[in-house]
Amino acid sequence: MTLPPSRPPPESYRRGVEQEDLLRVGATLCAHVGASGALASSALTEVGVVTATSEGELTLEVADGAARLDAAGAEPYPLGLELRRLPPFEADEVHGEVSGAIGALEHAAEGSLALAVALGGRRVAFVQFPTLDDQTPFAISARMGEPLVLVIGGEQYEMAEGWPRRSPPGA
Repeated sequence: MTLPPSRPPPESYRRGVEQEDLLRVGATLCAHVGASGALASSALTEVGVVTATSEGELTLEVADGAARLDAAGAEPYPLGLELRRLPPFEADEVHGEVSGAIGALEHAAEGSLALAVALGGRRVAFVQFPTLDDQTPFAISARMGEPLVLVIGGEQYEMAEGWPRRSPPGA
């Protein structure tokens, strides 16, 4: 989505929403994308969806519009986990399989869960990862206290509770 830089923030964003928190959410998403090599990291918040992309865009989408956010200077929430960039995953939508380097899927899952924990509350983290064919979308959805959901193409797979085993503190 391309937004004109001069467009004002959506009405619901200007109406008393805690802007500092949203900017910290944005800064956290930007830090997550930068450290993990994800294509995009999004957070479903009480206000709307905040998304940071690997191209450096940060946006807020709400019911009455969308706007670019500028989180420069905002302090990201701590993830409590050191992320590392991973090579692209091989995603097979037909068989519902995803594979990568040894431990890569677990690390991506731990990072997605750490993001959900850092965002707090009932917020949902949704992280899109690169794939070898650039055609099959692969993402991990995480919410604190709930099993992770892997998205391969158009299919969703709820993972067993307690996976990955090394959950970040607070998960």
